[in-house]
Amino acid sequence: MTHHLSSINPNVSLIVDASVIINLIASGIPKEIFASFPNLACVVDEIILSELDRGNKNGHTDASVLRTLISDKTVKPVSMTDNCWNHFESLVSGNAASTLDDGEAATLAYCVTHKSIPVIDEKKANRICKEKFPSLSPICSSELFMLAQRSGTVTDRQLGDAVYLALSKSRMRVMNDHAQWIVDLVGPKRAANCTSLPRSARQKLANAC
Repeated sequence: MTHHLSSINPNVSLIVDASVIINLIASGIPKEIFASFPNLACVVDEIILSELDRGNKNGHTDASVLRTLISDKTVKPVSMTDNCWNHFESLVSGNAASTLDDGEAATLAYCVTHKSIPVIDEKKANRICKEKFPSLSPICSSELFMLAQRSGTVTDRQLGDAVYLALSKSRMRVMNDHAQWIVDLVGPKRAANCTSLPRSARQKLANAC
C-alpha cells in the first residue's frame, strides 16, 4: 500500500475525476466503495456530468449512475468558484503536452483552491499536478479500493471481483507500485487477462506461466 494512504486526513474531501467514477461504476459496487472510507467523495458536477453525458450516444450509462449516486447523497456535487476557473484556464490552455481535459482540469483546480485531495488516474494529469501544484497529494482508483480493503467493510472476494471488473470493463490504469497488490487481489489467472496492468507486471505473469 502506498505510503501516504495512512496519512490521509479523514476530514478532507476527495474530489473524484470522471475516469475514476467510470472505474468505480464498472466495479459494480461504487456505493459500497464510497461508503467504506470516512472522507466525503465529491465531483465537480457541471463538468464531470457533462463529460460523462458525451458517452450516452455510445450506450454508456455512467452519467445516469453518477446522478443516482448524487441524489442518494453517496457523492456530493461541488461547483467551481472564480478562483477555480482561473486555475482551470491555466490547465486547459497551451500545447497538448501541458494541458488536461476539462474533467481533470476542473478536479485539480477545485482541489488547489479548496485544499482537497484529487483522485485522478492518468499519468499526464499526475505529472502536471506534481509540477504545478506540489502541495496536492493525489490518489488514484486503485487506492480507493485499498482504502475499502483497509476498512474491512468489503470482503477481499468482493473486492477482487470488483477490481477485476474495473480492470476488464473500464481498463482501470494501475501504477507500477500497485500492480502486485492488484495481482494478489484478483489472482494471477484473471490478472493475466488485464491489459491495463503495467507491462512489467504482465510480463512477470507471462513468465510465471
